[in-house]
Amino acid sequence: MTTQEILEAARSAKSALALADNTARNAALLGMADALCDAQNQSAILAANAEDMAAAKGHISDVMLDRLALTAGHPRGCRPARPGGPGAESGRAPQRACH
Repeated sequence: MTTQEILEAARSAKSALALADNTARNAALLGMADALCDAQNQSAILAANAEDMAAAKGHISDVMLDRLALTAGHPRGCRPARPGGPGAESGRAPQRACH
């Protein structure tokens, strides 16, 4: 899938998601989080991030590089959301907790 195709698919999904109710939006967001947290996907994401970091070195500041770096076990890791966790009372999607 090309970048253009990914962008077009995202635009199409944006319209559908905007018209969906909270339950459907939450399910979509949690599905995306689950896909990102999948071990196989994480490996591919970490590999792509390493390539991006190498390409960006010398072109952006070290501070920005540090902010963009992803590593296994980084605080942005995933584990299931806690029922009644942040956002539950407001109807927002439950947050994936960091570990």
